[in-house]
Amino acid sequence: MRSLLLASAIDGTLRLTDLSGWALSAEETEAIVGGNATHSTGGARRHAPGRSPFRSELAGPWNRVRRRRSGPFVVMSRLDYEVKVLAIPPVSAREERALIGYRLRALHPGDPADTVFDYRTAETPDGARRAAVYLMRREIFEAYRGLAERGALVSFDLILAHEKRALDAVVLVRRVDYTERLLFRRGALLESTLRDRQELQDTAAAPTGGGDPENCICITEGAGPPSVTDRSSAVVPAGCDPAPTEQLKFADLASGRPRRRTVPLFLPERRRPKVGPLAAAATLALCAAALLIAFGVRTVDSYRTRLADVKSRYQAVMVRYAGQARDAQSFLASREKLQALLSARPLDTYGFLASLAAVFDGDRHTPHGVTVVVESVTMSGGSFSVEARGGEPFRMAEALSTRRGFHAVRVAQIVPDDRGTSVHFTLTGKYDGR
Repeated sequence: MRSLLLASAIDGTLRLTDLSGWALSAEETEAIVGGNATHSTGGARRHAPGRSPFRSELAGPWNRVRRRRSGPFVVMSRLDYEVKVLAIPPVSAREERALIGYRLRALHPGDPADTVFDYRTAETPDGARRAAVYLMRREIFEAYRGLAERGALVSFDLILAHEKRALDAVVLVRRVDYTERLLFRRGALLESTLRDRQELQDTAAAPTGGGDPENCICITEGAGPPSVTDRSSAVVPAGCDPAPTEQLKFADLASGRPRRRTVPLFLPERRRPKVGPLAAAATLALCAAALLIAFGVRTVDSYRTRLADVKSRYQAVMVRYAGQARDAQSFLASREKLQALLSARPLDTYGFLASLAAVFDGDRHTPHGVTVVVESVTMSGGSFSVEARGGEPFRMAEALSTRRGFHAVRVAQIVPDDRGTSVHFTLTGKYDGR
């Protein structure tokens, strides 16, 4: 026996209830959405991890293998989606969805990027082709996505169309917060209207439409006919006599065996096979034949010839690279020897003294008539220190910095004499002239 659950996600949060009105807990809802449990009258039944209880429903009518349905159908709340019945011309299956999407842009005010839709097609008694289009906002669909991927989402009109062939009646689906009116002609859905609780309280009963069928089926949540004290069931929409010809409960829809397989709504496109088994087998056979022909044309001798050519080119490249490596090693060794010879040369002391003499002789007679006298010269490694008296220390330090081999020359100390006519100064720096 198939089980039915009722769902609502008007605020973006999925809520599941059974046919008796009891709300499922968060753990039971997560188990059903995740595909790890099946709801029935006896409670939640666990499935093996990784097995979806809706696997048979996901296969759809294109699967010729008959499997036992183990998962419940979840009937979406009519407040969560819209139904539009469109007249469409006879086109191919590939063009149907594009045509319906184009028609919805003019009829539906919502943004196409924020709307998802599915449809079912049928022929009316007069031979016209109609498409019942189910539209849902994407934010609400995200709450139903887990159930949609497992092929569990259905609506009352789909259940009735598959349970009762050639249905020719007006069907009223009465719930606590809304009433849905469905008009069927020989199993084809021609109209789906909705009235919520506020509209039922504010609207009086409309007269019976002349073109509607005489049969009226009223489906309610509770047992027995609608109570006259219930304000939501006291109003009968147009097209149905206040006394229904047939009274059903939601549980009656779950107890019958369907004559045809019910295809759920919003099945993911990736689960639909794009090619048949014969086409796939033929494609594999052609690919295998092409591979055999390609490998048969190329003989073993041709591969050996190509391999020998590659080996010879590889050896030539390795010989050339070995010669270049030896040349590089010889160059590095020669440069190291040159650096060792240059570092072993002693400092050019004569050049150092000649540079000092050139600078100090040029400043021997200052404007004040003071003679520059060198008192001491100290050199240690590459550093030097010169103590002198008289002259202009800063000008001489700048002059020494421009000479070859002198670096970082600066005035380290200046001390004026007692009479103030001359100064004692010390120049320091580095010298690497060789």
